Amino acid sequence: MKNTNTEDFNYARSLIEASLDPLVTISAEGKITDVNEASIKVTGCSREELINTNFSDYFTDPKKAQEGYLQVFEKGFVSDYRLTIKHKNGHLTDVVYNASVYRDDKGNVLGVFAAARDVTLQKWAIDLREANAELAIQNKEIEKRASELVVANKELAYQNKVKEKRAAELVIANKELAFQNTEKEKRAAELVIANKELAYQNKVKEKRAAELVIANKELAFQNTEKEKRAAELVIANKELAYQNKVKEKRAAELIIANKELAFQNTEKEKRAAEFAIANEELAYQNIKNTRQNLTNEKLKASNIDIKLDSQYSLSLIEASLDPLVTISSKGKITDMNEALTNVTGLTREELTDSDFLDYFTEPKKARDVYLEVFAKGSVADFPLTLRHKNGKLTDVLFNGSIYKDEKGNVDGIVIVARDVTEQKRAAKELTEAMLFAEMATLIAEEAKTKAEKDRLIAEDAVKAKQQFLSNMSHEIRTPMNAIIGFTKVLLKTDLTVKQKEYLRAIKVSGDALIVLINDILDLAKVDAGKMVFEQIPFKISLSISAMLHLFEPKIHEKNLKLTKVYDHRIPDVLLGDPVRLHQIIMNLVSNAVKFTIRGEIKVSTKLLHEDEHEATVEFSVSDSGIGIPDSKIETIFENFQQASSGTSRLYGGTGLGLAIVKQLVEPQGGSIRVTSKINEGTTFSFTLPFQKTKADALVEIELAEYDEDVSNVNVLVVEDIQLNQLLMRTLLDDFGFECDIAENGKIAIDKMQTKTYDLILMDLQMPEMNGFEATDYIRKTMNSDIPIIALTADVTTVDLAKCKAVGMDDYIAKPVDERILYSKMIGYIKKNSVNMESDASDGDNPIKDKCTDLQYLNTRTKSNPVLMMEMISLYLEQTPPLISAMNQSLLEKDWKTLQTAVHKMIPSFTIVGIHTDYVNIAKKVQELACTMQEIEDLPNLVKQLEKVCNQACLELLVDLENFKNTKHE
Repeated sequence: MKNTNTEDFNYARSLIEASLDPLVTISAEGKITDVNEASIKVTGCSREELINTNFSDYFTDPKKAQEGYLQVFEKGFVSDYRLTIKHKNGHLTDVVYNASVYRDDKGNVLGVFAAARDVTLQKWAIDLREANAELAIQNKEIEKRASELVVANKELAYQNKVKEKRAAELVIANKELAFQNTEKEKRAAELVIANKELAYQNKVKEKRAAELVIANKELAFQNTEKEKRAAELVIANKELAYQNKVKEKRAAELIIANKELAFQNTEKEKRAAEFAIANEELAYQNIKNTRQNLTNEKLKASNIDIKLDSQYSLSLIEASLDPLVTISSKGKITDMNEALTNVTGLTREELTDSDFLDYFTEPKKARDVYLEVFAKGSVADFPLTLRHKNGKLTDVLFNGSIYKDEKGNVDGIVIVARDVTEQKRAAKELTEAMLFAEMATLIAEEAKTKAEKDRLIAEDAVKAKQQFLSNMSHEIRTPMNAIIGFTKVLLKTDLTVKQKEYLRAIKVSGDALIVLINDILDLAKVDAGKMVFEQIPFKISLSISAMLHLFEPKIHEKNLKLTKVYDHRIPDVLLGDPVRLHQIIMNLVSNAVKFTIRGEIKVSTKLLHEDEHEATVEFSVSDSGIGIPDSKIETIFENFQQASSGTSRLYGGTGLGLAIVKQLVEPQGGSIRVTSKINEGTTFSFTLPFQKTKADALVEIELAEYDEDVSNVNVLVVEDIQLNQLLMRTLLDDFGFECDIAENGKIAIDKMQTKTYDLILMDLQMPEMNGFEATDYIRKTMNSDIPIIALTADVTTVDLAKCKAVGMDDYIAKPVDERILYSKMIGYIKKNSVNMESDASDGDNPIKDKCTDLQYLNTRTKSNPVLMMEMISLYLEQTPPLISAMNQSLLEKDWKTLQTAVHKMIPSFTIVGIHTDYVNIAKKVQELACTMQEIEDLPNLVKQLEKVCNQACLELLVDLENFKNTKHE
């Protein structure tokens, strides 16, 4: 007799194992009671390891899994419950669970049956869509920023054209002013009329200067906008690169997922084959069990158990999310689960005994699958498309195998369909995303190329701005040099009171204009990153005192009190930039004097911190002036900012001074602060770090009085502008110097071939041969070391380092301060005269005067000739190696060896009576070597020590022979 319950159980079990989704049954206590092969695969645990364990242990969020389990008991089912299964090797699988309770034949709940669907690919597809959307937004933003940058560049080009037009007008105005000044000199009687004309020209200049300030403001705004757009473009490019990396990562993950899917399919084929073998084995066992001679009671109990197992298996089949169908050998549907009714839209009654081929878009292909299952016993991952009765299509992969009765005869086939619609859509989206990514990359490359072109345009615009400022500096300073210079010359002549009053007004206006030009150009140098800070040894105390001395006349004129407070704990000599420190303090003190009507101005210097290598100093300038409103404190250091709109009208100025101060302090590692109260006063304080040094401070050029001892000085002035030629000739005549004029560098070189000069004043910008080219020729081709001082109106491009690179000794900015000019000329003329005298006695000729004196040695040895001869011999033996070591270490810049060699020389100088001047020179070399820096005077000092030591050796050899001869006599 055929055991129907057993057949049902075997049939249901085969359907469960054929499912690709993990299926699990859980007891009321939360223990796993049964699993299918898919559950074993996704957890990496065997069936024995899974049975009777807590089901929640196999999820990344056990608490959430437990909550879902409880919901099934409360509602009877749960659908699309999201969890993540954790494989024992760490691999994670995102799934959605559909679960329901299952009952016994009396309706009692035995536990929960749960089926999981892998949604990892769906999650990746969602992430990919979000990334693509974000990328599209970024690309639109990049295009928007690029178009804005193009507009900004066009606006900048327009502004540059306007500036060039204003500069041309300014040149014309300056030429007209020069003409008026020439007429004024020729017609002294018409001085009053000339002054009125000059006043008119000054008004025109002020108007042009105001226009220039406005143009610079607009240019600064445009530059700021360009920098902002460029920064935004950089950020956008970085974001695009990040998005590309994310896309590449997602693509790589999808490739891995596809490989995993292929592996799963292979495993499924393997499981299907094993499943077929298991079915045959099961059929064999059923036959064997049937033949057993069991009692009726045991058979009845067995039938009850099989019935329960059958009900259990059928409940698992119904819980499966994949359509499952059994087909007879005639191709008719014999059974199905709820999932098949959902995907076809037909009832069980409509589906039963119908031809399974009718529900596919390709019936012939479906029939081939059916026949292949009978032929091979199983089939895996065969693609087909199911058709819903309303026309909706579902792409599926078919896995099928035969099932047999207890005698081993094939009853039909069971097929499980896996819905791959989402998978195919994800693959399609991936392909589209990859194409989109390639397009986005091309767009990004084009945007990058465009941005690079825009950057080059912006850099060209900045260069054009710098060239414009350079030309403007030269064009304005050249006539201003003549105006201020001749004004000073005229003030020294016999004039009426009115004439002096008018000339002083011209000088004050010229000085104010030079301050304005310096502020604008200093700000341009800071913006262009060309502000260079030197590190030279100097004395802060002397530097501040000399600078404050310049303000004493103005302070006395306003009846103010100047208080100086200096902290003497500050090291005497520090490394820093004294010129920039002067500029900072002069700006602050100038402001204090300008805005203070009564009371005092206090300048204090305090040591904040000191260690082995560095000293931090705080400087503060306080006044009792008008004060700054609280609303303006935050913006007082910005360009063109003043405390109120009336400040410029009442007190003058451009509002650039404090902006320059801040940009001079902060790049040196310092900080600046301000505190103020209206009508009580203001305090500006700033801190700067200075490196400590043992070197001596460089001697600053002092303003020398006219030296009557300096006479017969011949100076060559290399200058192409006639007004400046006339001014320099006038100044040098006042100094008592003779001068020749050369219009360019080539003429200067020709003049030097026929005449000897004591000093050259060299302009830099000249036709045919400029000052740099001429200096380079004089130094390298003519091998002349004549002092050369540069005269330049172009303070934006020239600096001391550039002048020194071609061999210039110094430079003076136009308009020339005659006191500084005279002091520098006298200093270099005297220095060159001393060097020439030294050179006349140098070379192979020994020092004329005797450099040794044995009186000290005679006293210490008590006139013992043997002991004296021994000491002299020891000196002659040790000194030549020390000289050699000294020269070699200087050549190799081995400062430690140089210091050691000179240190060993110093005691011997005293023994053999070498003059203390050379002892001081040796100590100086030792100190310079200790700082481990190459100082300009160091080679000359070493050379002097070498000469005196060689001369001493020659003299002591003679003395040694004399002692020997005396001993023999």
